[in-house]
Amino acid sequence: SYGDFPAEHYIREQANDHLIHAWDLGTAIGTPVKFNPAVATALYRTALPRKHELAASGLFAPAIAVPDSADIQIKLLALFGRHA
Repeated sequence: SYGDFPAEHYIREQANDHLIHAWDLGTAIGTPVKFNPAVATALYRTALPRKHELAASGLFAPAIAVPDSADIQIKLLALFGRHA
């Protein structure tokens, strides 16, 4: 929808969307959602270099600063502007 990219890029982008929105839904209905750390790490590494692009798109809340010691789920959620 915004250019030609390899399929892997699109799949990772969609995986991020689904994972974050699963957390949104779980939070909304009071059900804890725990990410698989390996999946969350892979998606975080994909999204982190695009941190400023994500914020500039207007589709996401600004990233939230978290300590380097935070677990990967907290880091991924914060990257997309979510307070865990």
